Amino acid sequence: MHVIARIACLVLALALPAQAQEVPARQDPQTRVEIDTNLFCDTQQQVERFLSLLDDNKGSAEAAIAGVNLENKIQDACVIATAAFRRAGVTSTIRNQEATFDVTRIVVIGVYTVNGLERSLPTEFFTLVPRQAEDGTVGQGGQ
Repeated sequence: MHVIARIACLVLALALPAQAQEVPARQDPQTRVEIDTNLFCDTQQQVERFLSLLDDNKGSAEAAIAGVNLENKIQDACVIATAAFRRAGVTSTIRNQEATFDVTRIVVIGVYTVNGLERSLPTEFFTLVPRQAEDGTVGQGGQ
């Protein structure tokens, strides 16, 4: 019976949406692994273009991503995904109609799939990190 309970708990944990982890005050954000559902783009310029298209498309992250991908002629130049990553530094700060964001270079080390969190080769991407926690995650607004 204990085995069934453990499996049920594991399945429940994998079914719950991933949430961004809080940064402990004493831990360097560049060494800490975070798991978050957010925007991931190949370049800093694509992230900046995404944010301008987000305003043009009345807050539709899907439309903004489609626009960036179409402009770059790459189907997955920008995606929204759940991934495990380490921050590698802020490259710029930008603002849209809703909030101020740091464009942040990250190194993805795992991706959340239907099989759970799976390791991947470390790969560099760029994402948006809200300057204030109440600004929420990109495309989700304040919580």
